[in-house]
Parts: sequence; C-alpha cells; structure tokens
Amino acid sequence: MVVTGIKRLAVSFVLAGREANNSDRLCRDAVEALVRSYRESLHRFGTMPAVELAHYQVNRHLADGPVRRVLLKAERSSPLGSLKKLTAKTPAGDYRFVNRPPVLQRVGSGVSRRVLASLSEYRSTLGPNRRIVLDAYQPVDVAFKVVGTGSVGRRNYVVLCFGNGPQDPMMLQVKEALPSCYAPYRPEANLPMHEGRRVAEGQHRMQTTTDPLLGWTTIDEQHFVVRQLSDHKASIESRDLEGAALVEYALVAGEIFARGHARTSDAAVLSGYCGEAAKLDRAIADFAVAYSNQVAADYDQFRKAIKAGALPAQTVAA
Repeated sequence: MVVTGIKRLAVSFVLAGREANNSDRLCRDAVEALVRSYRESLHRFGTMPAVELAHYQVNRHLADGPVRRVLLKAERSSPLGSLKKLTAKTPAGDYRFVNRPPVLQRVGSGVSRRVLASLSEYRSTLGPNRRIVLDAYQPVDVAFKVVGTGSVGRRNYVVLCFGNGPQDPMMLQVKEALPSCYAPYRPEANLPMHEGRRVAEGQHRMQTTTDPLLGWTTIDEQHFVVRQLSDHKASIESRDLEGAALVEYALVAGEIFARGHARTSDAAVLSGYCGEAAKLDRAIADFAVAYSNQVAADYDQFRKAIKAGALPAQTVAA
C-alpha cells in the first residue's frame, strides 16, 4: 500500500511538472526529491516520541515560493467568498444557490428533505464541543455540486447555512463516500462498516489538524462524509510549479506523506523497507516517467475518439 501511494504521488508530480512546461529531467529530479524527503522523514519520525509525532507540523519551506503562495491563497478563501460565488439573492432578500447545471444545480424538495434529515445523524458523529458550533447554524438550501474526477458519478450535495446573520454563512459538503480500493484485497482487515466514517477517521489519524466539523451520515442507505466546503482551502496551480518550485513542493509533499504514514503505521518498519540509499528514489522516478507517458498516450486516444464521434462529449463552462 505504501509503495502504491508513493507511486501515484510521483506520477502526479511528473504530470504536473509537464503541465508547467518543465523538462522531464526536472520532473525526475522532483520525484527523486519527493522520495528522498519521504525516506529521510520516515527515518526521523521513527525515532521521535509518539506525543511529539502526534503534534508535529510541517512548517519548513514557508519563505516565498509555491508553498507560501498557496497558503496565502487559502487565507483569501472564505465562507463569504463561497457565498458570493455559489449563491444569489432572491426578490425577498434571501440567499439561495444558483442554478448552473451541470456543475451546480438546486435539488428537488424530496432530495432536499432527505439531505437535511441526514444532518441529525451527522450531528451525532461530532463531539459535544463541535455540536455547539453546528447548532448555531440553520440550513436554508441544498444543491448538487459536481466535484473532482475521482468522484464522477457520485452524489455530492452542498448545504447553505447561516449563523449570526447574513454575513455569517457556512456551507457543508455532503459527499458520497466510496469503498476503499484496498477492501477486496484485505478481507481480513477490520474495516468500519460505514464508508463515511472510514474516510473521516482516516483523515483524523493522518492529519495533524482536520476540519472541526468533519463527520459522516447516511442517505438512502448510501454512506456520506460531511465537512465544511471551501474552508480556507486552495490548490497549487501549474504556473506555481515552474523550475525549482516543483522540487521545493516535492520536498514538502514527501515530508507530509511520511508524517501521515508514520502517524498511522510503524515509521521504523517503513523506513527499513525504503532503505537509506537512493535506489528507491531512482526506481520510483523511472516508474513515474513511464506511467506518465502511458497517461499521455491514453489521453491522446481519448481525444481522438471524441473528435471522431466515437465517444460523445460536451463542453461545460467552469
């Protein structure tokens, strides 16, 4: 599982690096830096007291660079920003989600009732101190929102809530939780029955700080994870990863990845598996470049199929 995760992350760095017009040589350097940072961080975490590891935060590389820039963008992301982006005022002066299908679409009354009813179960998954915060907000509208490619075809609802007046909005994301891709190969594992709970507890275990309103619920016998929408989140843009910035981001990502594995597994065992030499770094870099080449070839075939009319598709405005 560990090797699979690091391979997927490495491929993402090559693809993102190419998107930013970096050479394959630089992309390889970034992947090797990623794996080296992962290995060395695991070795350090393996000798760290458990309490210190539980509170460890990755706060290096915060000078001007891609990591610092994305943190600044995250600071600018706010519930009021989401309110302006996703809603509009009605003639009565109330805020409601806008219809922007298929990306954002208000749901019927039946679906809305079921989503809102599920918030009672969700509330029970929060600690008493978190329930106090949730209880200060009242839901007023529900919409369906398209999310990332990893969740295509799954239900993802957003719930608009208000607390202390119209300048105090909060949006909850109620997202259908998929079964673990490892489940068919780990029948002996003691996996939680509720997939939303599995996702939420996994985030709590791997992340030093998680969304305080992270929980789970059930709608129509399907499992969902619930969290705040756009709660000071931002993403790295391709232009942020040009040149040496790609390597800097890789160093940070490797340390964060290692911290998550160290918090949920045995860092010393993982460190021993990875070894102290650069052999793993080079092997993962070879794999990442080869796999990225296959991704590019598959995408080219995909586009050709659309152009030839063999695969129906339509353009959707962002």
